[in-house]
Amino acid sequence: MTTDFHDDLKKLIGEIDETKSLLKLEKETKAKQSTKETMLQKTIKNEKKHYHEGRRERVRSSVDADPDFESFSEHEVLEYLLYPVVKRVDTNAIAHDLISRFGTFFGVLHATIDELVEVPYITVEVARYLTSIIPAARKAEISKLKNNVFIDSTLLAVEYLRPFFQNRNNERMIVCTLDNNDRVLSVDTISEGDTAYTTVDIKKIVQTACRHSAVKVIIAHNHPAGTLQPSDADKSSTSKIGIALSAMGILLVDHLIFTTNGHYSFFSEGLFDSIYEATDRTLGTQMARELRQRKTRTKEGKYVFEKGSDFMELFETETKDEDK
Repeated sequence: MTTDFHDDLKKLIGEIDETKSLLKLEKETKAKQSTKETMLQKTIKNEKKHYHEGRRERVRSSVDADPDFESFSEHEVLEYLLYPVVKRVDTNAIAHDLISRFGTFFGVLHATIDELVEVPYITVEVARYLTSIIPAARKAEISKLKNNVFIDSTLLAVEYLRPFFQNRNNERMIVCTLDNNDRVLSVDTISEGDTAYTTVDIKKIVQTACRHSAVKVIIAHNHPAGTLQPSDADKSSTSKIGIALSAMGILLVDHLIFTTNGHYSFFSEGLFDSIYEATDRTLGTQMARELRQRKTRTKEGKYVFEKGSDFMELFETETKDEDK
């Protein structure tokens, strides 16, 4: 019995030792596997890092060769713009996600901060950066036009004022004030509305013109929906603005309507004949007659009340006629 006990004990000890050896071997195997996986992850991470860095360099070289992005797709331009604010992440994939979410490059740049941060890797900081791109570009476009600009024709007015409406999804109205020699004094925003309407504040327009000591004024607004023709409300408000300004000795030169691909000029389309007739009936002036006479001796598209004190002389003439 004693011999059997010792034999069983030895057998048990042997099994325990064997189990310990197996556990040790298993542990060592797992450790080696873990080390291999860690090394593999590091290798993959480094390869990705080198791939991204290499791609960024290739894209930057492409931009150097094509600074106008003419050969770039929308997502490639967006990928490049994200480089300064998104580090160590594949911005190509992010650009694809953004355009998939908002439809177009245009849609991405017009999205709100709240909408943008719903996309992976887009932080509030990145969203602020994206939403500032178009306003910054618009500001740069406007700033180049500021120094001693003179407007005496529809063509020049359109060229100067169009940047104020570029890439806008809402209606807005602005007033451009001119001095006696057609030099631009200021451009002020009168109102901003939604996609189909904005308020026409006649009192604010007159106050703005007076504040800048304007002699002439051009008003402009946009139709984001793309309808180029003026509405009946546009025509009515223009007539009222013309009368209100004339009462202060200020001439309404033109009213421009902008769409994405075109423009409409009240002056060039002949609508100012009726506007001046309404002014004449209200104020007792003879602006409509003077307009018709001057149109016969000016170039098409050229504002007929040109440099000099034409408008004030007209009022002085009317005063003298009345005295007689």
